[in-house]
Amino acid sequence: MRLSDIIYRAQGLSLKWKLLIPFLGFAFVGTVTLVYIGHSSQVRLIKTQEKKEILNAYGIFLAEI
Repeated sequence: MRLSDIIYRAQGLSLKWKLLIPFLGFAFVGTVTLVYIGHSSQVRLIKTQEKKEILNAYGIFLAEI
């Protein structure tokens, strides 16, 4: 599809759809961004906690030896 075809089709849309489509697009991009940030934060937190637990277990192991 050429850009001129897309522009021609957009001219036939009602105002409701002209406002709704960008809003839904921005909402989707925002949601995906927040999910990515939250997921990466959780992964980082889990790795930090796992490292602490492993070092703690290693310390107990060395103390037992």
